[in-house]
Amino acid sequence: MMIGQNRLHYGLRWPLTVRLWRRLRTPPDSHPLFQRVSVGQFDVLPCMAWGVALILAPLILLPALLLIGVTYGMIWSVGISQWLSKEKVSGRYDLLVTLPGGALGLHWLAGASLVHRNMAFERIHNFGLWFARVIFAIYLIGFQRYGGTSVFMIGLPHGTLLIVVIVAVVGLMVIDHLQAVVVGVLAGMIAPTLTGDRWNGRVTALGVFAAVHFIPYIAGAFTAALIVPFLLDALAQGETLIVVGGLLVLIAAFCVPREALIGWLWREVVGRLNASAEEIEAVFR
Repeated sequence: MMIGQNRLHYGLRWPLTVRLWRRLRTPPDSHPLFQRVSVGQFDVLPCMAWGVALILAPLILLPALLLIGVTYGMIWSVGISQWLSKEKVSGRYDLLVTLPGGALGLHWLAGASLVHRNMAFERIHNFGLWFARVIFAIYLIGFQRYGGTSVFMIGLPHGTLLIVVIVAVVGLMVIDHLQAVVVGVLAGMIAPTLTGDRWNGRVTALGVFAAVHFIPYIAGAFTAALIVPFLLDALAQGETLIVVGGLLVLIAAFCVPREALIGWLWREVVGRLNASAEEIEAVFR
């Protein structure tokens, strides 16, 4: 009865992305395996990537602010898959899956541990970093030109609507970020079940991440190409309902298909790991 109630609670109140991201935000940091995995080797790849970005700034650094979630999602998908494959090769995997939580619990714990390695999860959710990302997004929005006039100048006579546009774009950034983090973890969890080879596991993890996270951009880009001109015309004329409705459609076009794919990917992970109802529920506790 309690399991059913908890499922109802999670299912009605939050989408799957938010539920999984919240569990990543509060990992089982007292678990011995979490403590062992999360304190690993220095995170070389992100540091090298940011070093190159600093050298090539502002051509790369500023746009990269908008893609931090995607970048780390890809890195984590490879890292999680690699760690699980290594445990399989060493023979420790068969012992670890006998721990409470089973195979699903082990894969989830590996994901939660690796995203917190070297405080990476905390870094990409830092307030200062998000402030910089939002400012840069506003800059990009404001200086886009339509009919020879910047978006800021179009929306300036209707200040409230301009704020609504900015809030919608920032909201889209946040949703995209959360989904990228969750997709990265799930891609890393499922890759070792699709191939036993460590190298193929990395490629598979990246492939799964790319398919789930990037393909929905096609639907979003197609929708944006259709409705953005109408949105800007409505913004110039102060048509509140058209602007708000168009923004909601735009956000849905980018995020809803990916949320559906995340649900499918989660079900695949659960099915391939033969997780019981109790093991599934344990992930969300």
